[in-house]
Amino acid sequence: MAWRANRRRVTRPPLLYWPLAGPFLLAAAVLAVLLVILLLVGVLTYALARLGIGPAVAALVLAACVLGAR
Repeated sequence: MAWRANRRRVTRPPLLYWPLAGPFLLAAAVLAVLLVILLLVGVLTYALARLGIGPAVAALVLAACVLGAR
């Protein structure tokens, strides 16, 4: 029984090194949000351009959409 007490338990290192994972995950989340915003702006301006609405009015409509969503 004494030989069992001397055995060391083998542990595996964690999959992610958390001091670095946090900033990278935050950066990925910010980039994902920016990508979604840019895609929505592009789709909206394309749709408004197809309707014959100019860029200045499209910017006002976009601003109204963003402010109205709050």
